[in-house]
Amino acid sequence: MRKIRIFQRDAYLSVDYAAQDVERWRLVKGNGAMPAIDGGKLEITQEEPLKRELSDFIAAVREKRAPEVTGADGLRAIKLAERVAEEIRRSLAQ
Repeated sequence: MRKIRIFQRDAYLSVDYAAQDVERWRLVKGNGAMPAIDGGKLEITQEEPLKRELSDFIAAVREKRAPEVTGADGLRAIKLAERVAEEIRRSLAQ
């Protein structure tokens, strides 16, 4: 399963990477009326991520430009993931 679910006080987001499917639901408060739930599937462009990554890399080499996602971007993402993992470990240890 390659899915992430994000829960917020008044919203829910579900991203299924394998199926390339995104759903967003939110609580909508009216003027004194009962809250309603609004949302559903979001329209997204489906494409193969690895193919897109490789195509951009080839184009970057041919055009002598930086790729859409640079090595520095990747390093920042790894550092952020490590910080998140450390915070999770720290909170579980308490």
